[in-house]
Amino acid sequence: MGKTNEKKNIVEKEKNGKKKIVGRIILVLSIAFCVFIFISILPFLYFILVVLYSVFIDVPSKPKVKHGEFPFELVYEYKGERQTIKETITCDYEGYSWTLDGGNSRDWNCEFEKDSEYGQYIIDNINERDLYIEVPAAADYYMGDKNFTEEHAQPLIMFIDETTGTSYQEIEKIDVVEIEIIEWKPSKPLKGNIK
Repeated sequence: MGKTNEKKNIVEKEKNGKKKIVGRIILVLSIAFCVFIFISILPFLYFILVVLYSVFIDVPSKPKVKHGEFPFELVYEYKGERQTIKETITCDYEGYSWTLDGGNSRDWNCEFEKDSEYGQYIIDNINERDLYIEVPAAADYYMGDKNFTEEHAQPLIMFIDETTGTSYQEIEKIDVVEIEIIEWKPSKPLKGNIK
């Protein structure tokens, strides 16, 4: 009887040892599965948190003045001849919207009084490229958003390729085409309009 008890003890120890190994394997696999699920869900949770933050917390303040008219004067010289553009940018607040980079931004409708195409004043056509001066409709600057400076409203000398419709700035060619902005007189932005 002693030998059978010993055999039973050995068999039971082996069974217990196998059960412990199987239990540990199941534990390790369960932990790995939980970690995998957690890591898989993190981007989704992050996206949900960003959306909730943007919708409920990061709402930009409304401007006190929702309509503004901002006259400007631009003097440029092209091929030795001075020209002046006098224009008015009209800005209207339209609310705010959520942007893809995870925040809210104020929406503005801006128009140029004399119906220039998006603030582009065509000066000449050189080698199938329109030479123009572009005046940005910088509503955020004009309406008093402190995050925007006069630099955002600076006019640019640009070219547009008529064949592709691509627009780009070519500073190295500006001397070649003899164009220069002599004077830029934008309106001052509203003060204290946006908190």
